Amino acid sequence: MKSINMRPTFSFKDKPQNESTFTYQGEAVAIGEDTSASVKMILDLSDKWILSIAKGTSEAVAVARSDPGNTVYTDASGTFFDSDADIIFERTETVRNTWSDESGDWSATVSTTSYFAIDFYWIDFPQKHIQISSDVAAGAGRYGSGLSGNTAFGQGAVTAAGESSLTQFFLDVFTLEDNLSSASMVGYASVFV
Repeated sequence: MKSINMRPTFSFKDKPQNESTFTYQGEAVAIGEDTSASVKMILDLSDKWILSIAKGTSEAVAVARSDPGNTVYTDASGTFFDSDADIIFERTETVRNTWSDESGDWSATVSTTSYFAIDFYWIDFPQKHIQISSDVAAGAGRYGSGLSGNTAFGQGAVTAAGESSLTQFFLDVFTLEDNLSSASMVGYASVFV
């Protein structure tokens, strides 16, 4: 008969940490005659007495169209950070597509991320980061319908729940007529325990 040791490997912290932080950074860039760039994000950090829980979702989208032969380029990304988390689950999918039709040459990039993390205040686990990433070269064409001009926008929600908490939200958008759309966003949540 075989025996299997299933005891977790962890140690107790000398003292509990004083702060739990959670950050998001995302951006979308589109270069072409007609362009759109957008970033959407939800970030939530909660103090649960002996641990903190961080949850987040994001979508960054860049779409561009130009007359045949002219420059068309897109890129989009989004990343969550929780430096103190003991257990992290993260899933990111990036869809890239280029195509041509009667209206010109197109490019689209869509990046979506889901994130969940747990940070134990008194116990120090070796960090476990489960990350699933995929990069797909199709399917983003549906984002091109109705594209006209150059637009950029962002939408976000940042919450921190605890005895003492702090949230910050930064959004930069920029457009250049017949050339460029850009959107970048940073969200920050902190809970002091």
